[in-house]
Amino acid sequence: MSPLAGSPQSKKQSLKLRRLRPVRRPGSPEYGNRLTRVSMPGVKRLRQIVWNGLATISALFCVVTCVLWVSNFRQEMFIEHTSLSPYGKNLYWLNWQLWSQDGILRWSSEGAETNNPKFNKDWVEQPGQWRWKIQPRGTSGPLQGFPANLRPDWYVGSHPFWGSRADVMQTRVVNVGIPYWIFLVVFAPLPMTWLRLHRRQSRRRNLSLCSSCGYDLRATPGRCPECGTVPTGV
Repeated sequence: MSPLAGSPQSKKQSLKLRRLRPVRRPGSPEYGNRLTRVSMPGVKRLRQIVWNGLATISALFCVVTCVLWVSNFRQEMFIEHTSLSPYGKNLYWLNWQLWSQDGILRWSSEGAETNNPKFNKDWVEQPGQWRWKIQPRGTSGPLQGFPANLRPDWYVGSHPFWGSRADVMQTRVVNVGIPYWIFLVVFAPLPMTWLRLHRRQSRRRNLSLCSSCGYDLRATPGRCPECGTVPTGV
């Protein structure tokens, strides 16, 4: 005779049945519903694509950094642009330059507010003009040299030579130099970590080990009994 629903005996029996049910752990074949089993491989695949993409981009930055750094032993290069635009009742002359010089990537920006419409006639750089040039090392002036070129430097303030001009209202100069070794420190760890993990997974795959946890899969090649990972190609 079954106990009545809601009675103390029925509650004890229901609690006992709950305790006898097997515990479903993450990674086990019976864990989760169909939605979980379908979506998790997709999320893992997306994470793998993002990880590979970031590692590839970082590796490309490392290659470009090394090429520019080595080229600075013989030459220097720059790209610049100049503009002259309205600034209230006056004009604003702006020239920015990106230099690769002496093992340093340097950004330089010079701006001046002027009431002289012919302000740009005094300069080689003309508004709307783009310039790009590769020239022998040291052509633009004396270099810092080692070890001074290993330190980053920056300057934000007024132009030291334009303050005496009557047609210049105000000036602003921004100069930031970052040595190439800093870029390598930032970008190199990601591809190096990717390479180390790739070598570890290849070694585990050759030894019939799980690529995620390293469990021996010779007895269960279809699925890892430890973490539930399905080997690639199964």
